[in-house]
Amino acid sequence: MRKNILFNAVALLCLNFSASAQEKQILLRPVRGGEQVPDEFWNTPMQVYRNGKFTTENLMQYKGKVIVLDSWASWCGNCIEGFPKLKKLQDSLGDDLQVILVNKKAVRDDRAKVENVFNNNQAAVENMFTLVEDTLVNYLFPAVSLPTLVVINGDGYLTAVMEGSMFHPSNIIVLAQERRRVLIIRERYRQQKNVKP
Repeated sequence: MRKNILFNAVALLCLNFSASAQEKQILLRPVRGGEQVPDEFWNTPMQVYRNGKFTTENLMQYKGKVIVLDSWASWCGNCIEGFPKLKKLQDSLGDDLQVILVNKKAVRDDRAKVENVFNNNQAAVENMFTLVEDTLVNYLFPAVSLPTLVVINGDGYLTAVMEGSMFHPSNIIVLAQERRRVLIIRERYRQQKNVKP
């Protein structure tokens, strides 16, 4: 009897410690349309291939911009054919947009394959970069086909997830223009608030 009481008491203590640890732990789950992207998306160090070099960096510098994530693979011809359209869009919108190519670990491309695609398509990927061996974007925005594009608005909310054939640059242009207008209105409001009569 004493052993049962002692066992139950220890079990209850373990459950309480376990619950406390779970409450503190940040649980990530896939993001649904209209939901805000979690801070981990911006803060997590990721492997990046840019300008012929592999580095580790986070995406915090792009927070506040309209983001287009383009999932691709070296063996996906439609993915690579879409790069020039994304580059043109990135170039036309400048600082209002950030296109981020995403090579997910699940597609099983090694670094040499990623580098090879960039070397063979230099004009299409000039001034662009890709996440390499990604698992976080894959988890937050699951895709069943390639290319899949994910659009995050300037306030960090998931706006759309679509197959490459459904992607229309005009929608992104409108979203980026709207973001620019919102920022202008917010700045005017801040200025008016700081001006005392």
